[in-house]
Amino acid sequence: MALTMADAMAMEDNYAEALWWLEVASEHGPLEPAYAAKRAEWIRRVRRGTGDVRPREQARSVRPELPSA
Repeated sequence: MALTMADAMAMEDNYAEALWWLEVASEHGPLEPAYAAKRAEWIRRVRRGTGDVRPREQARSVRPELPSA
């Protein structure tokens, strides 16, 4: 679910949110190479100022309770 949310946030140009969701996904195991590449691209976009760098209000409001490992 976290990877789906990351993709959805990136589609809306909310790259900071997308990165947060990737962080959630990585808590449950290593990211696939495709997502590692997306992560690098999204970090570049946020640093360049082309991504959304607002606080994570939206992600925090929809974050599901994930089962503990």
